Amino acid sequence: MSLGQQIKCAREKKKWSQEDLADQLGISRQSVSKWENDTSIPQGINRELLSQVLEISLEEQNEPISIPPYDRKRQTIFCAIGWLIATIFFLLYLFKPQYMHADNSESRAEDFSIQSVTFYDENETIVESEALWYNASNIDSILIQWNGGIPDVIKMFATSSGSDTLDQTVLLLTQSIETGGTAILLNADPLKSQYQSHIFFELTSGEVTVTSEPYNIFSHDTL
Repeated sequence: MSLGQQIKCAREKKKWSQEDLADQLGISRQSVSKWENDTSIPQGINRELLSQVLEISLEEQNEPISIPPYDRKRQTIFCAIGWLIATIFFLLYLFKPQYMHADNSESRAEDFSIQSVTFYDENETIVESEALWYNASNIDSILIQWNGGIPDVIKMFATSSGSDTLDQTVLLLTQSIETGGTAILLNADPLKSQYQSHIFFELTSGEVTVTSEPYNIFSHDTL
């Protein structure tokens, strides 16, 4: 029971009004009302007289901690500021990968790389090169493996053999990578149209693009 409740209970037990108790103590009725509402605490001589008049012992340990209206308002403001700061830090943490992606593109380029390119025939057997050339007629699928990143798209290019100019490089295939992982299997049909070419692959992850080494491709009996 709070101190205010003790005072009110003892007063009502004597069948006194707040004004009656105030007259006994020589104080205002408003003071008695504040005590009973726990918005203020009787101190010094008032406390001693109150105990004598009501014939009770007022226990300090039962007194609740009352927050004045001003402090309640200040506490609400502090809580709102704390919530705002917490929200800002949460948003910064949430979008941190995007900032890291933009600011650390050079370090990501070092980590992100094409690990291997493997050609397979229709029986899922590895197609070996013939004097460093691969016969496109035997290739049914191409397995691209990478590490250090999650690419968005893969492209396959071809440059005619004996040409060093970029304007003779053609795009054979573009394929989006919908899910994560470290490998993708491509259809090798675009290679069938290559007479004698050097092909290479590009993987793009955000602003980072990596390129494979070139592979020599011929079709049928061109060599």
